[in-house]
Amino acid sequence: MKKCKYILCLVLALPACTGTPATTGGSGATEDSTGGSSSTSGHTSSTTATSSGSESSSTSTEGSNSASETESDTSTSEPDPFVTPPDGHIDPECDTYTNDCPEGQKCMPYADDGGGAWNNLGCFDLMGDGMLEDPCSVVGSSVSGKDTCAAGFMCWDVDPETKEGYCTPFCQGTPENAYCEPENYMCVIPSEGVLNLCLRPCSPLLQDCAEGQGCFPVNNSYTCAPVSVPDDQGLEGDSCEFVNACQAGLACVGAEFLTSCESSSCCTPFCDLNNPACENPEATCRPVYEEAPDWAAHIGFCGVMP
Repeated sequence: MKKCKYILCLVLALPACTGTPATTGGSGATEDSTGGSSSTSGHTSSTTATSSGSESSSTSTEGSNSASETESDTSTSEPDPFVTPPDGHIDPECDTYTNDCPEGQKCMPYADDGGGAWNNLGCFDLMGDGMLEDPCSVVGSSVSGKDTCAAGFMCWDVDPETKEGYCTPFCQGTPENAYCEPENYMCVIPSEGVLNLCLRPCSPLLQDCAEGQGCFPVNNSYTCAPVSVPDDQGLEGDSCEFVNACQAGLACVGAEFLTSCESSSCCTPFCDLNNPACENPEATCRPVYEEAPDWAAHIGFCGVMP
């Protein structure tokens, strides 16, 4: 089984690699083999960008979901897309793999407690017909469950100011055997399976993602996701709790693999194993994954052996 080797493969505050050992403390947080903590809420990996959007003038502002009545449509703050509640509770009303909602509705992730993270699934009125990479918007907050994409799609990578994004599909199959129909997409499943999305892979060396995003380790691969910290944080040597708490081009790695880190994990540069070069003379380029896809086998991070 492919495993993360040294890097903190955490996105959405959960272990990104199936098979990576994790221990659970009394507080409900998990700790991966590198020593970095994350909340206990997912089974493989994850990547989710914020999805919030202003409502289209041609769409309704209300979705019909009894559970969603607790969600405020007037939220003024955008949730951190990489943090999810630690209680791990989920009582889904529907299944995004089968979209088993009444006609005219679709199954969507949403926050059932009025909070800032997706933690459940519910049926919501269809408000648009956006398909793969079509522009979209979300009503209310990014976790309201209400968007202008078609059934089987979710509004993704939304600008927090314009509140517009693009439609990306949910994974197909089953939670145990999920896959993506669009070519060159990867299935990402965080948050106890609340989210399961098909996202494009990227290169952490090229950092070929949109502005404000970074290319982070996910599912033994890499995908684009928003950087969750301000520009003056998540720099080389800064502490990090989650993968996307580092700036683009940096990896969140356990302190034991770094020459200097005042926290349990800190940010360090990615590097190319085929052309290893680290500015820190005490560090060497080490592989991110024990077994990586052929196209990503040369990707490493600057660190030391503990």
